[in-house]
Amino acid sequence: MLKGETETELEYANMHYFFNDNTIITAGKFLLPFGQFGANLHPSWINKAVSNPGIYGGHGGNGSLGGVTSIMNDTGINVANTWVLGDAGRIFTDFYAVSGPRQEEGDHGGGVEIESKKGDNNDSMAFGGRIAYAFLPEWEIGMSYYSGAYSDDGDLNYSAYNIDFNWVGSYSSVRGEIFGSTAETEGEEEGEEEGHGEEWVKDFDKSGWYIQGTWQARQLGKSWLNPVEFVVRYSDIESDFDGSIEHDFEEDGGKTGSRIYYGVNYWLEPSAVLKLGAESTSIDNEEASHTSVPDDRIFLQLAFGF
Repeated sequence: MLKGETETELEYANMHYFFNDNTIITAGKFLLPFGQFGANLHPSWINKAVSNPGIYGGHGGNGSLGGVTSIMNDTGINVANTWVLGDAGRIFTDFYAVSGPRQEEGDHGGGVEIESKKGDNNDSMAFGGRIAYAFLPEWEIGMSYYSGAYSDDGDLNYSAYNIDFNWVGSYSSVRGEIFGSTAETEGEEEGEEEGHGEEWVKDFDKSGWYIQGTWQARQLGKSWLNPVEFVVRYSDIESDFDGSIEHDFEEDGGKTGSRIYYGVNYWLEPSAVLKLGAESTSIDNEEASHTSVPDDRIFLQLAFGF
């Protein structure tokens, strides 16, 4: 984007049909129920931190630490069900069919776009879902899966999984996600003559995880501390190209590493919060990242919800 330009993006636009008390059918462009953060927690007034977990790209930027995935959205249909088990037990299920991932520019594959920006690039669809068990209001654990062809010719596949967990106590909470993805890539070994090398298809794997804890100072019993909340989050990202980082993926190798975030929040209203945060990033392969600037940041954010 050029200096002075403004870019806008429609993140979701959909309609819901309440089939019965337990079933909701969604059609249009929606946030995929893949894990918990992307679909439910990434808006700035809900997100406890100023930045996103390191596994997610975009939405505030990740600096030198590239995300394993973006906040996933797409166009299609989703069927959500809630199954009641006693007074507090719940099983949540989501199953969807969407246009599917798209191939980023480049001739070797491996670069995958999940955000719905430019329409579908092939004739195939992607399918996925999430199944979760919750014992309300304290904890929930879920598993998600996603798979679809992403290359322009539809021959290369992308698949991903996510395990998410969430525990909420009277004054504190712990949540996290484990994410893994595999993108098939294609290429050609260097032969004696150009165009005569042996063709190959290999897997480009990315994985990452984060864990986040919060504590509300109102536990101390001082009224002036009631709006104060402390946050800490740790993220880690890895990538692997059939056991090694090949030259085509050296730049991505420089975007793997870890990040830690510390923050304090002051809640003005239930949907308005002032956040002060600091984070530090460590890169595993600094030579491939093409930068020697330390990635340490301080944030100040005022967020409003609706």
